[in-house]
Amino acid sequence: MSGLWLLNGDIDRGHRVAIWYERKLEPLVTRTPKENWKIHSRWLQRLKWAGLLPFARLVESIPGEKRVAIDGSLLSCLVDRWRPKTHTFHFRWGEMAPTLEDVSLLLGLPLAGHAVGPLDAPAGWERALTEHFHGVFPDAPDPVWEHHGPKYEWLLNFRIQNFRAPLTAEQITRSLEAYLLWLFGKVMFTENHVTTISSLYIPMALEIASAQTADQIRQRSWGSAVLAATYRGMCNGCQLTSRKPSLLGCPLFLQLWSWERFSIGRPNVRVHEPIDAMFDVDGIDMPTFGLCWTRRKRRFASDQTRKAYTTLNEQFDAYTGVIWQPYTEAAIQARYPAGMSVLCTRDRDYWMKKSKIIFDVFVEEMAQQRVMRQFGLLQLELPPPIENPVPAHIHRTTRKGMNRTTADWLVRLEPYVIEWETANTNLWHENHNFDLNEFNLYLRRYMTGTRLRIVEYSHPEELPDPTPSDMYPSYDTSGSRQYAATLTRELYDDVTTFGQSLSSGPLLHHRPVVQPFLERIQNKIRTVYEAITCTRRTDVVQHEQEQPRHSMHRHQPRPRLAQQPTTRPPRPDQPGSSTWHPQHYGPTSSFVFSPQPQQHGPSSSFVFSPQPQQHGPSSSFVFQPEQTSHPAGAYGYQASMSASHDTWGSDQHPEDNIQAQMSQHTQWMNMFSTPPPGPTQDTQHDQGESEIPPRHIRAPDRLGWSPIPDPPPRQARRRH
Repeated sequence: MSGLWLLNGDIDRGHRVAIWYERKLEPLVTRTPKENWKIHSRWLQRLKWAGLLPFARLVESIPGEKRVAIDGSLLSCLVDRWRPKTHTFHFRWGEMAPTLEDVSLLLGLPLAGHAVGPLDAPAGWERALTEHFHGVFPDAPDPVWEHHGPKYEWLLNFRIQNFRAPLTAEQITRSLEAYLLWLFGKVMFTENHVTTISSLYIPMALEIASAQTADQIRQRSWGSAVLAATYRGMCNGCQLTSRKPSLLGCPLFLQLWSWERFSIGRPNVRVHEPIDAMFDVDGIDMPTFGLCWTRRKRRFASDQTRKAYTTLNEQFDAYTGVIWQPYTEAAIQARYPAGMSVLCTRDRDYWMKKSKIIFDVFVEEMAQQRVMRQFGLLQLELPPPIENPVPAHIHRTTRKGMNRTTADWLVRLEPYVIEWETANTNLWHENHNFDLNEFNLYLRRYMTGTRLRIVEYSHPEELPDPTPSDMYPSYDTSGSRQYAATLTRELYDDVTTFGQSLSSGPLLHHRPVVQPFLERIQNKIRTVYEAITCTRRTDVVQHEQEQPRHSMHRHQPRPRLAQQPTTRPPRPDQPGSSTWHPQHYGPTSSFVFSPQPQQHGPSSSFVFSPQPQQHGPSSSFVFQPEQTSHPAGAYGYQASMSASHDTWGSDQHPEDNIQAQMSQHTQWMNMFSTPPPGPTQDTQHDQGESEIPPRHIRAPDRLGWSPIPDPPPRQARRRH
């Protein structure tokens, strides 16, 4: 992967995809909240001034509505296709990426304004926080904090539902300050700190909550900050392979972006039906494209796979229904005939901006020239390079292990902050509409320079033969669970219907009524069990039995021969029969000792070579000799044995057959003068070319030889 022109060797060597086939990868986890907060009507004006109200509506707690659950498996599939060098997703159909256009139309966040960074925690914020929240309401707990910031559990005490009406102005301010800390730390800019909220957000939350006029709030580019934080989260997340790795930034934005463009993992929502009219004089508190996904009831099809990491990756590899431009005029009129928030289109001049985007100390660059098809514009075969790309050491900058002051951070990031605030005319200018022929030329070059699929086999004809691990998967059993869930639901409906009939009918039903119902329930329960445990024989692919191989390690299991029910073998005087009595062969197979000398020298020796012979439906094995350079008579082999063996299966007298059996017994006793012990994992195969007979094969007991009995089972050790 390091030699491909679209990939960075230093970064992609540690990419999650690089070890996809080496070991199991776990999906990324998110640090989003478990419940949303309510919005008080007396907060609305200050949220409008700050440009945060449309976004706050997406995560508002409304009675009777469920919050949007973040699908970590779906987002992990996107992160697996993220390339930090190009800042785009590398799909099979081309490059795609979240842009400032998506931020505006999905979230309704402003793009115009100052960069949100670098941030600074005020000195003595612990004492100031104690003064602000002390005595806000009776029995209000004192602030609890750590070095990183205030405790999230303490912050939950200041949700609006914990205050008693009527609320004072101080209570409105403090509850709004707590809400903004939650909005910044748990929704917009999530971090790995689960139990605390960063103290870097305290100045911004206090400024907005305490404002009395719009001029007292600094206008910030919240949209570019959310995009920069999401880019940095994906750049870091695509290199995480540990247990429960985290996806930081704004996972809500990334999931809404995926739902708008792909049907994979997307709920069934009536997006084309008009949403309830929202009227606002200022045109700010109006719906956005993301509101239809968060406000409406979301349903998932019964056969749809949710939260299945491997399955979703396979679906992305074979997907063809991409929506390149979801924000069309027809979609706006269908969803929101009464209009959308003015913040969705107010800053459209920023959508093609070349400037770097900033959040705190993170500096990220956009690549609109590589995803021109998302804007409906011409995609060049060779996209132009980025002017003044971000150096690698700047792109890797984090606060971890850094003790820089605010002045040091300003000096380090000042060129990029000035570039964002002054480069309004530095845009990507492309006036030509999308051309499919030019895009095909781009695809030809793109496909030779990147990895197009995550899962190696995506087409049904390319799938390899199933293995036992496929039959009993240890990573993902979403298909069986979905099928079992459907059956369980049907079972529940049947039992409920029958229970209602019992409550409204006679106390005791006739047997012809109850018995079919119980049989139907029994069959459904058995089907559910089979779907979960895969216990049916038809669920297991039958493979041909392989010959035992040499065990080189102690932990490898001993190969065993397949046991199949067989019929009784023919009598010894019949052609193709065994000279051993059937009672000594066990119920599964029979063995033939057939010495057939081969001329490889003056002498010969015996080698046990299993060769199946047909005895009806059963299988048998032939013991054949092999001539080697051993001295004459080695292992008791004599030429007369070959003559006696030629009489087996022929029309001879019973006395001749008895002599042949005695000759066979003599051969066996000469080969194994002492009975060998039972084979183990180390002695299942000898060091030479010959193979030791399987454990359940033994010589006839009636001729005076019996093997050593198996040792008793080993007792489990007890703890004293």
